[in-house]
Amino acid sequence: MSSQTPYDLMVIGAGPVGLSAALLAAKAGLRCALVEQRAGPTGHPAGHVLNARSLEIWREIDPSLESAIRNDSAPLEDLRHIVWCTSLTGPELCRIDILPGTAEETVERLSQSPSRPLHYPQHRLEALLWKWARANTGIDFLSGHKLQSLEQDADGVQAQLRVGDGTERRLSARYCLAADGARSRIREQLGIAMPGPMIARIASVNFRAKLDRLIRGRPAVIYWIYNQHLVGPLVRHMGDDWILMAMLHPPQQIEQFDETYWRQLIGQALGTQAVDVEVKAIGNWAMTAQIAERFRAGRVFLAGDAAHRFPPTGGYGINTGVGDVHNLVWKLQAVLAGQAGESLLDSYESERKPVAEKNCRRSIENQDEMDHINEAVALQMDDLRKLHAFMEGKTFRALPKGLRTWITEVLPRLGLKKIAVLERPESWRAKKLRARLSKAAEQQKAHFGGAHAVDLGYRYNGALSLPVPVDPAELSPNDLEYRPGTAPGLRLPHAWLEKGGQRVSTVDCLDYGALRLLVDSSWRADWAEALSAALAASRFAYPVRLLALGADETADAQADGQWQALRGVGASGAILIRPDGHVAWRSRALPADPGAELTAVLRQLGAAFGPANPASVSPA
Repeated sequence: MSSQTPYDLMVIGAGPVGLSAALLAAKAGLRCALVEQRAGPTGHPAGHVLNARSLEIWREIDPSLESAIRNDSAPLEDLRHIVWCTSLTGPELCRIDILPGTAEETVERLSQSPSRPLHYPQHRLEALLWKWARANTGIDFLSGHKLQSLEQDADGVQAQLRVGDGTERRLSARYCLAADGARSRIREQLGIAMPGPMIARIASVNFRAKLDRLIRGRPAVIYWIYNQHLVGPLVRHMGDDWILMAMLHPPQQIEQFDETYWRQLIGQALGTQAVDVEVKAIGNWAMTAQIAERFRAGRVFLAGDAAHRFPPTGGYGINTGVGDVHNLVWKLQAVLAGQAGESLLDSYESERKPVAEKNCRRSIENQDEMDHINEAVALQMDDLRKLHAFMEGKTFRALPKGLRTWITEVLPRLGLKKIAVLERPESWRAKKLRARLSKAAEQQKAHFGGAHAVDLGYRYNGALSLPVPVDPAELSPNDLEYRPGTAPGLRLPHAWLEKGGQRVSTVDCLDYGALRLLVDSSWRADWAEALSAALAASRFAYPVRLLALGADETADAQADGQWQALRGVGASGAILIRPDGHVAWRSRALPADPGAELTAVLRQLGAAFGPANPASVSPA
C-alpha cells in the first residue's frame, strides 16, 4: 500500500457517534470518509437523553449546530416529571420532579455549562447530523456502502465495500474508527472480546398517536406503566412519537410481538383502545453491561456502542460515545500533522476506558434502583431472574413446546396480578403500595438526569494530566454533586466572558488544534516570555498558544468574578488546557523561574506525546 492514501480517517458507521467523529475530523482539517450501509438515517427514536457535555462538543464543532439541536428539542417543562401510573387514563401512583426545585438550584445548574441537557430523540438528532455531514466539504459521506472486510498494515487500513448497486469499492485511509454499533463487525473481525452480562431482552414498539388529551395535567418524559398486563416505560419522544417497551421472556421471540399484540398492549398502557394508533416500527434489543477489552487494535479504534454497551438507565450511551471521539480526533490530527508520535494514540484507551467503566457502573446502579421500585410493589426481581435462568436451561428446553409456551405466558402474568390492586386507588392495600413506591421513586433522581458529576466532572488520569497538589475539596464528592475545578484531568469550568463585544464561554475559547495557556491579562508579559523560552528549550512540537483573560483592555477576553472564583489559581498563576478542554497542568502562582518550570512541563508532555515526525505528515 502506498503511503499516500486518499483519506486520513475512515469512519465506519453514521450513527450519532460516527457523525460527530466525522464532523470533528473535518474541523481538525483531516480528510475523512464516512461509510454507512444505510441509505438514510434511522427512523427509530431509540436514545433520547443528551447531556450538557455532548452539547458543548457539538457547540465546539459549530455553535449553530448546538443551537439547531437545542431549538428542535423538547421544551424544558417536558423534562420536569417522571410519572408512575397504572395507565395514561388510570390512577397516578407517584411522580418525581427531576428539574432543580428552587431558583437557587436552577441558577447553580445553569452556571455549570453554556449548554443544558436535552430530551431529543435519536432519529431527529441523527437526521440533523446527517444533514450537517452531507453539507461538509471535508467529509466524503458514503451512504449505501456496506463494509465487507477490513485489513491494515504499517501504512494504513484498507476497506472492501459493497455499494448499493452491487458493485464493489476499495477504500484506504491512515486510520479507521469503528463506530458500527453494538454488533460491530469490525470488533468481531479484530477478535476483541466484549465481556459483560446480558441483563434482559427488551421488545419495543414505536408508534404515533395524539395523546395530549390523555396526558393533560400531567406531562412527563417517561410514564412508567404498572398494571396487571404490563410493567414498562412509555416514553414520549416529542410531539406524537412514542415508544412502549416490554420485557421478552425466554423463549419468546420478537416474531410473537406482532402488530396485533402491540396494539392490544398499547391500549392497556393507555387505558383505552379508543385511540388511533399508527405503528411505525417493532424491534428488540439486549440490555447489557459490556466493555470491550481493548479500544485500539493497531490503526483501528473502537468508539460508542462498538466499545461499550450500558443499560439505558441514565442515558449514557450516545453521550459516552461522543466523548470518545472528542478525545480521539485531536490526537489523530496531532500524529497526522507530524506534531506527535504514535504513542499519543495509546492514551485514547487509557483515558476513555475508565470513563466507560464508570458510566457502566452508574447505569447498573440505576438499573438496580429500578428493581427497588418493583420490589416496593411486591414484584420480586430475583424471582424473575431465577425464572429466566430456568427458562434458558436444558430442563425447560426439554419440555413440550406447548408447555413451554404456557409457562412463558402464564407465570409472568401471575406475577403481575400482584399489582392489580394498584388500579383500585382507594383500597388500603393500594395506598400502602403507593406509599412504598413513592419512597423508592424519590431515590431515582440520579437515574433520571441527576448525576451531574458523571456528565461534567469526570477526570482523566495519566501522562497527559500532570500531577500537581490537589485539595480533595476541589473534586466532586459523588456522582450527584458536580464541583467545577481546574485540577489536572478535569474539564475546564464554564464561566461567561466577553470577547469582541459578544458573550462567550471559557469552553468557547479553546483550540482543537493546540494547547491553551490560560493566564490573567495582568501577568501576560511574564507568561508570554516564559512560554517562548520553554518552547525553544523543550522543542515541544505541538502548538501552545497563550490566552489572557482579565478586566483590562489588553485581555483577549474580558473576565469577571465568576471566572476568578472558578479558576483555582491566583492572579499570577496559569492553567494549561488540552484541545479537548481538559486541564493538563496548572500553577497556582508565577514560579520563581517560570521559563524553567514551563520547560519541564512541556518536556513531560513531550514524552507523552511521543517523538514528532514531520515526515509522516499526510500530503494535502
